Amino acid sequence: MNNPKSTNVRAVMVNHNTSMFTELALRSFFAMHDPSTDISITVMDNASEDDMRDLKAYADKVAVPIVQSGFTVAEEVKTRGVYGENVHGVNSHGEILTKFIMGNTACNYYLLLDADICFVERNTISTMISELEENDDAFGVGARQSNGEGEFIPIPNKIPDICETRLHPCCALIKNSALFQQVVEEFGMSDVKFLLAEGERIYPTCKLMTRVMKTHGLRHIISKAEVAHRFAVTYNTRHRHFHDEWCSKLLQSFREQKNGGQCAPMDAGKPRR
Repeated sequence: MNNPKSTNVRAVMVNHNTSMFTELALRSFFAMHDPSTDISITVMDNASEDDMRDLKAYADKVAVPIVQSGFTVAEEVKTRGVYGENVHGVNSHGEILTKFIMGNTACNYYLLLDADICFVERNTISTMISELEENDDAFGVGARQSNGEGEFIPIPNKIPDICETRLHPCCALIKNSALFQQVVEEFGMSDVKFLLAEGERIYPTCKLMTRVMKTHGLRHIISKAEVAHRFAVTYNTRHRHFHDEWCSKLLQSFREQKNGGQCAPMDAGKPRR
């Protein structure tokens, strides 16, 4: 699944002191996708200071390289958002995505993956590829997101940046094209702050890229395929311990599978209808 000579999809995931979540994301990916799936995954690590031993052991087993991004988790900033005050590392996510895309051009698709997701359906990426190819006016497709506890998210008019106004990078498949390469080179994938007379406006990761692609008549779509997404696990908020408990429990269930975690419970983290 990680043969660079025949790679159809180049996938990237950023680890930022989220090694337990990254391991879960990888285990769930390999459990839910056929071995023949032509996807090469790279984990970009921000010099994480948490315990990476289990992640490294599993990544070794499935031939997923862990590459240092050039960024660290040391520098901290404070922001205030929908989760309250957050203390977290400088947002390097978009810069890492930009660097990865510009350095890996020999593919048909890019797959952007957040560390705090869990695949809950079989062959999610194959489904997303089919959906993307059925829509000529779409440049990318994002997985439908659930919180892993029985609820779909978001209510679009409440949190439009999650899926309505941008292609959310938690699980996003993008067609590799000359236009996309140019947009990434000239605008990047990072979050952007606008200073306006009435105050500041922030575009999170991938939103500026999404808007630029829209000026070329291209849109993003939302897949019928689902992933569980926890959100904001890199932030030191009062919610982190709930995320950790969820991840630890689910990760243990993958590790205990008789065939080494290659077959997961089909309802693991899956929303109830």
